[in-house]
Amino acid sequence: MLGLQQRPAQILLLGTTALGLTATDDDRYWNAELVEAMVRDGSWTIMEDLVADLTGARRVLDVGGDGVNSSALAAANPHVEFTVLNLPEVADIARCKIAERGLSERISVHDGDIFADRYPAGHDCVLFANQLVIWSPEENLRLLEKAFAAAPRRWTAADIQRDLR
Repeated sequence: MLGLQQRPAQILLLGTTALGLTATDDDRYWNAELVEAMVRDGSWTIMEDLVADLTGARRVLDVGGDGVNSSALAAANPHVEFTVLNLPEVADIARCKIAERGLSERISVHDGDIFADRYPAGHDCVLFANQLVIWSPEENLRLLEKAFAAAPRRWTAADIQRDLR
């Protein structure tokens, strides 16, 4: 149905199962009850909007990406620029994928280790597609701290409390 090869399909199912979006008995996968309930009550469209609509974002940092998510999001959000951050070997693959889709003007690629290197600055949104489900809680905390450090504005507890009012 999606036309995925076996390995990418396995990775997708691992991620969706880890997130509780699909369930499995090791032989078969199906929508988890959470997804079924969202489809029944009409709230699934809210989930789609969160993934595809980047209203208000100008520059997105795709941490650990290979160009696929940034390309799809760039096509759906023509006002947004993207930067893919990944190891040099993967970054080279991302550059090829992005060029094949004609999006090199809107998607740049930055070579770097998502754990060891500083994230490039100037992004107002950070995308961790398929990252936070594969790392430990401690590693996820490191990734999120690095994203926060690269954010253009530092939020204080007072800022958050004011915005919640």
